[in-house]
Amino acid sequence: MRRLLLLGQFFYFMAFMFICIPINVYANTEHLSPEQVTKEFYTLYIKEFLSMEHKHSMEVLNEAKESISEELIVQIKAVYDCHSEGEMGECAVEGVFSDSDYFTRSQDAPDEWADVTVETVNKVDDFAELAVILGRGTEYEYRLPVLLEKRSGQWKIILVSRHQPQSAEQIAEVFYIWYMKALYAHKDPYASDYQTMMKKYVSPKLINQLDEMVDKDYFIKAQDYLDDWRHTTIIAIDESDNRVTANAYIAGLQEKPYNLSVELEKESSQWKIVSVSSLKLNYPTTSYGHIINSPIILNEYHDCVYLTRTNKEGAPLSLIFNDGKREEQVDRYSVNGSDPEIKGFFSMNIAGMRNAFVIVSWKHKHDALKIDGESYEVHAYYYKDDALHKNNDISNDPNLSGLEGVFNDELSVFKYKTVAEVMEYVNKKYNNKHISF
Repeated sequence: MRRLLLLGQFFYFMAFMFICIPINVYANTEHLSPEQVTKEFYTLYIKEFLSMEHKHSMEVLNEAKESISEELIVQIKAVYDCHSEGEMGECAVEGVFSDSDYFTRSQDAPDEWADVTVETVNKVDDFAELAVILGRGTEYEYRLPVLLEKRSGQWKIILVSRHQPQSAEQIAEVFYIWYMKALYAHKDPYASDYQTMMKKYVSPKLINQLDEMVDKDYFIKAQDYLDDWRHTTIIAIDESDNRVTANAYIAGLQEKPYNLSVELEKESSQWKIVSVSSLKLNYPTTSYGHIINSPIILNEYHDCVYLTRTNKEGAPLSLIFNDGKREEQVDRYSVNGSDPEIKGFFSMNIAGMRNAFVIVSWKHKHDALKIDGESYEVHAYYYKDDALHKNNDISNDPNLSGLEGVFNDELSVFKYKTVAEVMEYVNKKYNNKHISF
């Protein structure tokens, strides 16, 4: 087995693949099947992974950009920017971790992995679940669950699961990713065209009961969904040989969090969803108002942070830390010409420390003063000693506040309005310097 001598070498390799300027090697991937896209990508990727001393392959980058979704590239690049100057602190962004290679979920690369096999697990319409098998038939055989979506006529890798293939967590993860994508595409996941997918992931008994459940969507426990419910995290909390209870956290800003409890049972050696219920987190209700977002979970004990809205004048939004026993108001967002609006709420590690971020904006319009735009602020908070504290270095960064639109008849542009833009800037500036927490 060939073991990567230093994770730093690996981070350099990843940065090389995703930052260098590509050249055209694959003339057209538009007509390739998901199996072909995955096979070609992994064959080239593993070749470079096994020969990291030869960092000359521009083709790898080109294939990555052709075969991988934009948002996944942004997430990977954000994580590996943490290590662009040799920093080895922990960093993570929505399922991408710095302690292992994302596409192999491993730090080790045996030579046997040069043999790449791709099998179709399930495929319907513009969604495909594949199994990538590295080193098939050898003592180092390794399987990876890979999901692809067809976008503008091309198949793109959207996820390499960190869960074991065909485990209860992986089944729940695939189901919810497929299910939400079907809803966003305005397709009926209950239609006959999708029965193959339903039968693979859902118990037949539950499928038979779905026709009677017409008051709201059974699998998300809601009558409607929001455009930003696009990331699902599955955490198993109770496991036995034949039954698993998992929490499903559907990320996004919403009137109240839709956190779900998903029960799975093993039927003929296959895990199936047998029930879904609303997850009632054990957080006390106080005078801080109603929760408007899914909580950010800060540790394995489910200490968390979330935003609340109240009817109080002056500061209608609050940031609340909760350790399951108490709520504590960490910050408030005041009226500034208009009510504050949350544009982004996410977490990432800075210098090995967990940080929560809030992007907040205010609308401004005054015809007489020729003002029509928004003002933005980015606030960061680090988690330490069982509490959440203001990260003043980042929150007071002059580049992370500004104006967008027309102010005093002059056009202003603010660069950091989205999660991806803030994440890239913060990684580049703050994960390469010492910060005292």
